[in-house]
Amino acid sequence: MNDAHITATLHSLYWRAGGRKHASTVNMLRRIVDDGSHLHRQKAFPADFEAVVLALLADGSAGWDEELPLDLLELACEAGFPEVAARLLKSGLALSSESAALCMATAIASGQAALLDALLDAGVSPHAADDAGIPVFSHAIAAGNGAIIERLMAAGAGPDQQGHALAAAAISGDAGLLRLCLAPGASQQALDEAFALAAAAAQPDAMAMLLEAGACAGPALRQAQQGGDEDRTLLIRSLLFAQGRYDQLLSPEEISAAALALQPPAAVDKTP
Repeated sequence: MNDAHITATLHSLYWRAGGRKHASTVNMLRRIVDDGSHLHRQKAFPADFEAVVLALLADGSAGWDEELPLDLLELACEAGFPEVAARLLKSGLALSSESAALCMATAIASGQAALLDALLDAGVSPHAADDAGIPVFSHAIAAGNGAIIERLMAAGAGPDQQGHALAAAAISGDAGLLRLCLAPGASQQALDEAFALAAAAAQPDAMAMLLEAGACAGPALRQAQQGGDEDRTLLIRSLLFAQGRYDQLLSPEEISAAALALQPPAAVDKTP
């Protein structure tokens, strides 16, 4: 690929990214990468953009700032440039655990299975977690991409004990994903939190599955009542009634009040 074509391709994208002043090849690439997400959404990258970047990488990265390779890798994971990602990873690019997880999460959110493969092949852990502590497997569950979930599981990933993946599956309402996340077992807290999230997302089938798995509807019901959410309250109560879980239909206070009301008059303390 000749220099004129590389310059013309970069200049066109540089202009679309808001660049107006004359700039070097590296500075044009910097501006393009900074605006990469927007350009990707606009479908602005030409078919040979990956080849252009590969040619630049082949010429060396002299003059590149320290962050440009990392930002370029993130763009490759988002926009689907697996050869660029593989070249960067093979070049000895030092990835922090946070950067690795970000790239994994980006590839997952964009449905880029080939990029996920490149990251895994480069040694990125399938157990990586983002800055919030959410494992990339949970991102895959949230995305609902079966191919990516299978790749991560083949690499050794699975539902986490903290319940992040279960929560994502509950929100999605996908029965298959819920069964997958429930299979290893879940703590009571994880089950209850997942049920509350399923209720908030109005996913009755997921709520029913979680109740059958041992979730308690009490916290979610109190949350709905305290928040004045009548629709959610009705949904939870209706489901509990349909499943015959009458013990969870009333709060402890309501049960105490009902028990007091059922006591014979002589048993009620009439002390003024």
